[in-house]
Amino acid sequence: MPEMSGVELLKIIKEQFPHLPPARLILSGFSHSKEIEETYSKYNLYKFISNPWEEVSLRQIIYESMKKGNYA
Repeated sequence: MPEMSGVELLKIIKEQFPHLPPARLILSGFSHSKEIEETYSKYNLYKFISNPWEEVSLRQIIYESMKKGNYA
């Protein structure tokens, strides 16, 4: 996302859709540990997934986050 970081996107999502369950994921090859910590504490991040990732493990993480957010 060249226009904004994932953290900025989560902030917008939380402000505009506060009723959404906390099952948020960030998939990124770029990270600042301070920003990641902020997403867990302020924006209900469930899991930060860094590159490289494997499809099988990514599917499992998505499934787990859906269960946590009562989507499954």
